[in-house]
Amino acid sequence: MKENYLVTIPVFKNYEEIHLEHLKNLNVSHFILPQISSVRIDTSSLAYYLNKSIEKEIILTINTVDTNLRYIQSRILGAQLFDISNFIITKGDSKSLQKSKDKVINDSKPVFEYPTTEVIKHVSNMTKGYDFLQNKLNTKIIACIGSTIELTDTSNKNIDLVKNKINNGTEFFITNPIYVYNKYKKFFNLYEQKSNSKFVPDVYLSIRMDLPEDSFYDKEFEKTKYLSSGFSKDKYYFNLLNHFIDNGINKFNFILPSNKYNFDKLNQEIILINKIIEKIKVKN
Repeated sequence: MKENYLVTIPVFKNYEEIHLEHLKNLNVSHFILPQISSVRIDTSSLAYYLNKSIEKEIILTINTVDTNLRYIQSRILGAQLFDISNFIITKGDSKSLQKSKDKVINDSKPVFEYPTTEVIKHVSNMTKGYDFLQNKLNTKIIACIGSTIELTDTSNKNIDLVKNKINNGTEFFITNPIYVYNKYKKFFNLYEQKSNSKFVPDVYLSIRMDLPEDSFYDKEFEKTKYLSSGFSKDKYYFNLLNHFIDNGINKFNFILPSNKYNFDKLNQEIILINKIIEKIKVKN
């Protein structure tokens, strides 16, 4: 993908006009719609709504544990109707994220029909004009396929998984949130050593916009020189992005948390993303 900046936007249980007003102000052209493992607005319907309302390009996430391949391919055909051709295909959460034992027991069960790599292969085959049963489609679909990549897992199993995703048609990757360049560098060095091949797809490094409160936050970042004694969120993020840019990374995915139904905080995080992007543009 040509774009340098993506934003993963919140998926709430309902959307209000104020959400759209805030999202319109984001100075990026592409939004990622995550598929949340709880009851939220259907992302295909939301993608259509956002496409019409704020004229942004939508990247639709499809979790393979949430449905079968027939429905996945039907969703992709439907997305063509409103010019969505960018998809992130990933496994999703196979374990319930509910907090109470009763809700975990009663939660929907995951679907393990095909592994993610096979789903990617079958979706890629749709661009040649065939569904997963080799039935001919009326037309070849347009699809740019992305997936997720776990940079903190350097096991042979994970490196083989990434290689299989690439071989089956993945063109770009979204990383798990990381905040130290050494972890990024370590993964790709090991990948090229173990797979004996160069890593070609674009990689978007994910950064959550609720630092340092983020539960996935890499505490190792606090040990580096990029945190000053007087905490400023703006300076914190500028230093963080400089840390990566100085090491040659120029593609980012900014994540707006989906669990915070707070208009003021959402707006503050959007303003901060815009500031960061402007600073990066000036630096480059």
